[in-house]
Amino acid sequence: DHHCPWIGNCVGKRNYWLFYWFVTSTGALNALSLATAAAQIGVLSMEIGPQQGVDTTAAFVEALRQEPLSAALAIYCTLLVWFTVGLCIYHTYLMCTNQTTYEQIKGVYSSGIQNPFNRGFSSNGWDVLCSPVRPRYFD
Repeated sequence: DHHCPWIGNCVGKRNYWLFYWFVTSTGALNALSLATAAAQIGVLSMEIGPQQGVDTTAAFVEALRQEPLSAALAIYCTLLVWFTVGLCIYHTYLMCTNQTTYEQIKGVYSSGIQNPFNRGFSSNGWDVLCSPVRPRYFD
């Protein structure tokens, strides 16, 4: 299909399922890291408020001051989540419509031409993720 500069490898029929699971697990891990860091800051700010008798904003700022690594991780993961989860959603769309990245970017099926390879969401998903990988044509 194409060379992916983000992973430094070509992505095609034989390894697309590995690439899809890599993108999906990376997006899920980034979302989980963001949720964990945000939850730690949120819980800490809720504890600080009653203890110090300050309002919500001051408690939040104090929580950021006490946990700078969690704050930095939350900011970093927020930036990463947009990319990784977006890439996951994009490739899920490609899988559901049984298109390659090249076909979608070039708009092969956007001018009213029906995609002859689209067999529906479940069949496309099964074909991409669960069907046996064809043998190599060369060593």
